[in-house]
Amino acid sequence: MYCLGVVLLELVTGKVPVEEDGDLAEWARLALSNEWSTDILDVEIVADRGRHGDMLRLTEVALLCAAPEPDRRPKVQDVVRMIDEIAAGDGPELAGR
Repeated sequence: MYCLGVVLLELVTGKVPVEEDGDLAEWARLALSNEWSTDILDVEIVADRGRHGDMLRLTEVALLCAAPEPDRRPKVQDVVRMIDEIAAGDGPELAGR
């Protein structure tokens, strides 16, 4: 599940897993906790302002998958459900999970 989280983070941020900033998952976690939310999105995503919320929700799903503790990572069927909810434009907010 961790690898899926990293791949999702790569897609949303446009960054590679390890750069000068360090670990991608840790960098994204720090950015979200400091409310730099739009700073983490890839420039092509930033251009489509209507999708910011969806991409931030997808980032939260990615971070759940990339949780440092394996037992805190969601099951694949739960990840698929969360992504489907984001794609459909509905579902609960994920913050605080």
